[in-house]
Amino acid sequence: MKKKYVIHQLSLVSIGGIQSTFQYYSSLAHEKSKFTHIVFTKHKIDKQYEKELKIQIRNLNNPLNFISFCFHLLSKNSVVNFYNNISSKKIYLLLKILPVRKILFHERGNAWNIKSNQAYIYKFNAEKASLIVANSKASKSILVKKFGVNTGKIKVIYNGVLENIKYPNKKLESKINIGFIGRLDTNKGVNIFIESAKKLNDYNFNIAGTGPLEEYLKSQCAKQENVRFYGRIENPYEFLKNQDLLIVPSIREPYGNVIVEAGIMKVPVIASKIDGIPEIIKDGISGVLIEPKDDLDYNLTFDKTLPYPEFVVNSEGKLTKPNQLSPKDLIKEISSLLKNKDKMKLVTKNLYSFVKKNNTVEKYYQSLEKIFTKLLLDK
Repeated sequence: MKKKYVIHQLSLVSIGGIQSTFQYYSSLAHEKSKFTHIVFTKHKIDKQYEKELKIQIRNLNNPLNFISFCFHLLSKNSVVNFYNNISSKKIYLLLKILPVRKILFHERGNAWNIKSNQAYIYKFNAEKASLIVANSKASKSILVKKFGVNTGKIKVIYNGVLENIKYPNKKLESKINIGFIGRLDTNKGVNIFIESAKKLNDYNFNIAGTGPLEEYLKSQCAKQENVRFYGRIENPYEFLKNQDLLIVPSIREPYGNVIVEAGIMKVPVIASKIDGIPEIIKDGISGVLIEPKDDLDYNLTFDKTLPYPEFVVNSEGKLTKPNQLSPKDLIKEISSLLKNKDKMKLVTKNLYSFVKKNNTVEKYYQSLEKIFTKLLLDK
């Protein structure tokens, strides 16, 4: 039997939910998959992935690698996975030229950033695909309701994370540690996290991540001794192990890998009730959800920041205008949860149970392997 290939086309230039999920997945694929896996990327590879990814990586800027990639697009013995590229005009033009055989698109949140007038690209690329893998029901809703993608083409597979993480006990500190981890950009609501810190001086507010708003945010709390910036964090578990509470004040959040990672580390979470977050957290049961009610702060939109989304998905699965959390609401929920130790234990236990059931990297790997087996081996 001829060798069968699974080709992954994604960016490995930065640390994010796509990259971390793929990093965990690739280890299992290398060890267990019946197929040969290859990564094609056209950007500079982050040093973290150069040393940790065990599967072969090829740069598309090399003409020979690009020809090889096109060969896989045409081959019946290859499945090509595009990650967060269903909106790509370059891929749209490529697929117009080539009679592609077996391709998948993985939607991980890019659809929130794209304007509705690019729907024709989404529809064309989706029609060419054998399947679209969405990381949440919210991602599926955006594809169907914003861009008119055929719902029958979409399969929801939740992101997978490492489990059974073992680290030393957390550092003993006199103050409670409240954490935020993510890209410092418009859609993450970091400004609301900082506004809350200014009213809760008895707690440490710890910010992990980098992004275009970093210097601006630092300037907004230069005199705030309880706010600390940790910069780039390669291992989120090392950061989370020292947090007593995680805040996810996102304006849009396709799923929320950091919530899943917090669940594995048994850290309780307060988050925005928006997009894919309610698929992980049930309010008062496995965390605390807050309805975003305030108007967006357009003073945060700089040259290099992401645009605010046209729409987000509400808890009923409908598209709605985006809002941000009220700092007053966040302050209230932080104070209330930290005073209620029994509730803290309950939501922590239930979030951990949900993640162990739904978000292991093994389950994610097995779900994709079934798809590849069907496409490559079924007669």
